[in-house]
Formats: sequence, C-alpha cells, structure tokens
Amino acid sequence: MQRWTKTILAAGVAVAMGAMFAPAMAQRPEGQGRGGFRGGFGGGMFGGGGAQITVFSAVQSEPVQKELAITEDQKSKLTALGDEVRTAMRELRPMGGRGEGERPSREEMEKMMAEYRTKADAIVTEKKSSLAAIISADQMTRLEQIVLQARGADALTDGAVQAKLMVTDEQKAKMASVASDFASKEREAMSGLFQRREGGEGRGNFDPEAMRAAGEKRAALQKEKEAALVAVLSDAQAEQYDLLKGKAFAEIDAVRRAGFGGGRGPGGPGGGRGGDRPQRPATEN
Repeated sequence: MQRWTKTILAAGVAVAMGAMFAPAMAQRPEGQGRGGFRGGFGGGMFGGGGAQITVFSAVQSEPVQKELAITEDQKSKLTALGDEVRTAMRELRPMGGRGEGERPSREEMEKMMAEYRTKADAIVTEKKSSLAAIISADQMTRLEQIVLQARGADALTDGAVQAKLMVTDEQKAKMASVASDFASKEREAMSGLFQRREGGEGRGNFDPEAMRAAGEKRAALQKEKEAALVAVLSDAQAEQYDLLKGKAFAEIDAVRRAGFGGGRGPGGPGGGRGGDRPQRPATEN
C-alpha cells in the first residue's frame, strides 16, 4: 500500500483504537496500556459519537469502577483481559493494494475500514464472555446502562437495543434514514480536516484547532441526531429506552470524553433517569 493510503488509513484506525483504549491508558504509567472493546448491547465499537464508547472501555474508567464497586481483584483481571484484546487488535492490518502515488477513493477507504471493523468485532465478540466471568450480573447491568447513556444517538441504531425496544421494520427504516442524513452532515463537518492535509504529508499539516472545532460541531450533530431518533419511537418505547439506560450517571461526560480519547474529569449533572433524554415533539403521527 503506498504511503498516502497508509497515512490516512492509519489515522482512521488510530482514532478508532484510541477511542477504545484511551480510558485505560489515562490511568496507567506511560508506555503501558489496557484495551477497551465491545460487548453487550452497550457495544458498538465504531461509528459517530457514542458508538465509540463500549462497555469494555467504560469499565476501565475510574468513575465507572467506583460506581460499580469494582474490587482490586477484578481490576487486575480486567487489566489482563484488556491487554489480551489490545494485542489481538494490534495484529489486525487493514489491507490495501493501490499503486504508488495513487489516492484511494472514499469507497475504497470505507471498504478497508469495514473489513477492519468486521475483524475487530469478531475479536471482541469472542472475548465478551470473559468480561461476564469477571464482573457480576448486577455490575454488567449497570455498566450497560452507563454505556447506553454515554453512547447517546448511536445506541438507538444498535440492533440489540432495537430488539429490546421491539422496533418495527418501518421504524428501523426511518432510523436508518435519519442516521444516513446525519452521517452525511458529520462527513461534511470532518471533510475540512482532510482538505488541510492535501498540501503535503506528515503531522505538520495537522490543525488541532480545526479538529477541536470539528469535534464540537459533531457533538452538536449527535444531540440533534438523538432527538430525531427518539422522535421515531412510540411513547411506550421511549419510556422503555429510559428504563434500559437506568439511573442517570453523574459523571457521564467523563465517560464520553474518555471514549473519544480525552482525559478524565467530573461530568455534568445528569437529569432524571438516563440523563437528558431529548424532548419528543409535541405532536407525532
């Protein structure tokens, strides 16, 4: 694979991997790290917004461990499991095959990333039972509630969540349309970052301010997206969704920042059950 393709593809993989492993890395000495990975209906390893937050990355977060009353013995086992999965993830290598000097098309990049996601999902699915063997059923339930809160909009596009809510095929189609519309908006928000790189290769072209601005715009789009998805649900389904999310986790913002590769810190206050559920429209069909 030629250098340009490797650079951009590696950046995409790095963002995804960073989102999975950042919470643990923030709590360990430099040069060491733990892995975070998908599991339960609180999974969803990739995607916009909360999709990057998983039960396995969240369980490495200090506020979450405190909420779950994770013991020292459990922490040790979670560390070992995370390292095991991290090693497996590092062995994945997205495949390419373009000639020197050629840029991959968006379709080719999406295909390569899709292949990577499939392989990564297979690894984390295989390891899911290992997490269940470390934490209790009650801890797993609360962990999944926290992850659903942190994932926001993308939780509603998760097949397991939709099954819990008994989402109809018609509703799934509407949700898919909403997700597609917002995916286009998110790509547009991020497109400027790649345009800034066209003048040359290397980190010298990276603009941290542009990245931060794009991230803020993407976060705003996620809130709009969740409101649009919740509007597709019936009142009963919306209530059930709140029940799945459970009691609002006060440090949910810290979990989100950790999932995106940010540092830890106190989250804002959560309101009511499951945090701030978007308001449903006054009228609906």
